[in-house]
Amino acid sequence: MHIQTTNDRELWDSFKAGDDRAFSQIYETYADLLFSYGMRFTSNREIVRDTLQELFIKLYKNRKNLSTTDHIKFYLFCAFRHQLQNELAKVIPSVDITECETTFTLDQSALDQLIYDEKELNRQKKLNQLLNDLPVRQKMVIQYRFIEGLKYEEIAQLMDMNYQSVHNLLQRALNKIREEWQDDKSLLLTFFLIRRMQEGR
Repeated sequence: MHIQTTNDRELWDSFKAGDDRAFSQIYETYADLLFSYGMRFTSNREIVRDTLQELFIKLYKNRKNLSTTDHIKFYLFCAFRHQLQNELAKVIPSVDITECETTFTLDQSALDQLIYDEKELNRQKKLNQLLNDLPVRQKMVIQYRFIEGLKYEEIAQLMDMNYQSVHNLLQRALNKIREEWQDDKSLLLTFFLIRRMQEGR
């Protein structure tokens, strides 16, 4: 789980100043994460891979003119989403990346890391199934809030929604989970432990 710190600002500023080691660190830290993010919108691995490569090339070439950020992951998410939308539009005219959200899937590898005790695997499987059965937009807000650790304002920007709409969407998702688990107290406890763990990071 990524945490916003002054290290992000220092790393980004070093990259902007021409430090190739900083660029390599950013690439190695976020390339796989961004690729997985892109694959949630399209099954075309080649487009996602090429778009990711083009994004980092553009970042490197224009590094001196990039804006400052203290949250590199969010910055890259926004930039990559915009770049991917442009690339998909070349293949499918008039495509809107929101249309691709119908294929959005939760990051299984990230979910796998949320529970460390092997005895909880069965609960984890049920949790994964329940989350993936949620409506697409509810799935996305769960992913961004509890797995990616983004703030409401950041989620609103990524999903082209206002703050209150994001909050309401998340509450509907959580209420749905509570309804499904009301007869399974241990499963419900697992979910809220995950929430507490994520919010505490």
